Amino acid sequence: MLKTMIIELRKETEQYLEAYLLQQGLQRDAMTDVIEEAIEDFLFRQMLDRSAERNHDLSAEQVEHLVEQVIEEDRCKFD
Repeated sequence: MLKTMIIELRKETEQYLEAYLLQQGLQRDAMTDVIEEAIEDFLFRQMLDRSAERNHDLSAEQVEHLVEQVIEEDRCKFD
């Protein structure tokens, strides 16, 4: 479901983005995709930063073990 949202960009930012999209052969409406991707990237990086802060005291081996454990649990769900 799409929701309308108004996002204000500095004029220079919008001009640079529009020029870039045109150079790539894309239409101005591709700005929505660029902005959505930027927001998703921002949120993902924030999640990684919080995870790194929360788990800073774990060794590389402990992290690897936890990741393997989660993967194994996930695999069991599909067996």
